[in-house]
Parts: sequence; C-alpha cells; structure tokens
Amino acid sequence: MINGEFHWHKHDDCDELFYVLEGELFIDLENNETVSLKPGEIFTIPANTMHRTRSNERTVNICFEKANINIKGDNS
Repeated sequence: MINGEFHWHKHDDCDELFYVLEGELFIDLENNETVSLKPGEIFTIPANTMHRTRSNERTVNICFEKANINIKGDNS
C-alpha cells in the first residue's frame, strides 16, 4: 500500500515491477517522465534507474523485486 510519496532511489542489481490492484500509482523516472498506473496495469523499472513512487490517495499494489533488496532504497 502506498499513500503519499517515497524518496528517490534506485536498485543496482534488479528490475522492479509494480502491479496495481486499487487506486492510481505514479512512478516518477529520472528522465522527467511520469508513469500513471491504474488497477490491472503493470510497469517494470529497469535496474539502475532512479525513480520514486507516489500517490494522491491510498493505492494498493504488488511490487516484485529480489528478496534481498533493501526496501528503504538506495539514495546513491
């Protein structure tokens, strides 16, 4: 669940996939692009891509990534 915004970060050694169940998820990417996902939509963020997730209201999603990823993100 996301409600608000997460900080900018990247994952060095794996892609990250989001699947939205409820609400609308925004993913801001390092190239100034913003992806908007609604229920049933999927988006993959390639490894080493700076990004942040955010929502304007409660959003339920499933995030797929490696089990050993630091869920707080890497700000470097």
